[in-house]
Amino acid sequence: MSKIYNALAMLEILSSKRKYTIKELADKLELSPRMVRYYKEEIERLGYFIESAPGINGGYQLISDVYLPKISVSKYDLELLNGMKDFLLINNYPFTKEFDTFIDKVKGIYTGSQKKYVSKNTIDNIDDKQKYEFFNTAIKNNIRVEITYLSLENTISDRVIQPCEIFKHKSDFYIAAYCELRGEIRHFEFERIKKIRFL
Repeated sequence: MSKIYNALAMLEILSSKRKYTIKELADKLELSPRMVRYYKEEIERLGYFIESAPGINGGYQLISDVYLPKISVSKYDLELLNGMKDFLLINNYPFTKEFDTFIDKVKGIYTGSQKKYVSKNTIDNIDDKQKYEFFNTAIKNNIRVEITYLSLENTISDRVIQPCEIFKHKSDFYIAAYCELRGEIRHFEFERIKKIRFL
């Protein structure tokens, strides 16, 4: 799902019909230039041709017209979910904790609020295997995480993220997560994550 999101995010940026350099796209999407090239190929598989211009003034430019509808959660969506929950309870249908958790997640998306978890568990200078186990635990338990991240410009920043999915592209591991600073899903390369701690 996260790969699809990044492809759509790149497609949305290019839909302005402006020419973007690979570096500009990499900065906007917080991806490596290699991943930008990868998503270019994925977008073209969807039938949207991206013109590539080499050289200093070159870059990527979308030729096709594209319309991408915005997806959001409204209070009416929440009312519908709560109504479904009441219906299940009143009619003695099987009701699972997972459905209740799902409603809480949707509420968090709508209100921007998230559950807070307190932990002193901080991991510094760890290898990819430890990062994998750490993020896997965060995903399973719906825990927000604070990371210290090294950008492509070699600048350090602290980000609060909500991990969604771990994936591997070629030989590199990435964590797809909702970045509270940017307000959207971003990919963070394991190698560039210098410190992690549970919130």
